[in-house]
Amino acid sequence: MFEGMGDAVAKLLPFAAATLESSFATALLGAFFGAAAANHFAVNNARKNALQERLLASNAATNFAIASFNHAIGFKAQLRPVLYENYFADRERYISFLREIKAEKKTFTIQYDFSPVRGFNTNAEKLLELVSHRAGASQTAIVAAANLVQILASLEAFLSKRTEQLSRLAREKAECGDEEFAHRFFGLEEPNGNIDTRLYDAVDAVRQHLEDAIFFSAYIAEKLSEQNRALSRKIGKGSPDPATFAIDERRLKDLMPNRSDYSD
Repeated sequence: MFEGMGDAVAKLLPFAAATLESSFATALLGAFFGAAAANHFAVNNARKNALQERLLASNAATNFAIASFNHAIGFKAQLRPVLYENYFADRERYISFLREIKAEKKTFTIQYDFSPVRGFNTNAEKLLELVSHRAGASQTAIVAAANLVQILASLEAFLSKRTEQLSRLAREKAECGDEEFAHRFFGLEEPNGNIDTRLYDAVDAVRQHLEDAIFFSAYIAEKLSEQNRALSRKIGKGSPDPATFAIDERRLKDLMPNRSDYSD
């Protein structure tokens, strides 16, 4: 009896071995594909997390650029008459007056404004850091952010220069005649041949740097808005909301610099 069973077992051994090998191979194959799928899932998750971190940094940079733009626009809207518009208008009036008095004697009255203006403060360095190192922004946006840092530093310096020159001229006003002072105030050639353009240069620089601050802040915010939308599409479901920026051209038409001046 046992001999018969031994023969039967002997016949079943190859089959059992083959079955075990097949099950083991299947298990190995399953484990391999399971590990591969898990690895692929981990890679996808890592990529998605990296994109999300980049989008969050880009969002923060966008908000800094928008804050800089709003600050510059508000500064211009409120203070441009005091900063430079009245100055340049009076200067043109005075130049016209000088032409006219050659023909006939006329009088000219100026209400000089020596009042200082508050400084212009914004965190452009933080914006540049985000754009350069964390947001993965385009090269043009990085260059624009670097320019903005320099522009705002220069704007602050020229605002201080304007205040300094107004204080100096206020002290000098009592020491010289009306004609001499007007020429000095407006940066025109004085009767003795001297030309003092220190105030004129400071006022003109404030005007130009304020225009530059508005343009570059808006440019950076626009470029980052495009990037934010693209990143959000790549991330897909669950993406943080992209920060975006749009200019109300009609409402801000009188305050926006001419884009054609920045074509390069």
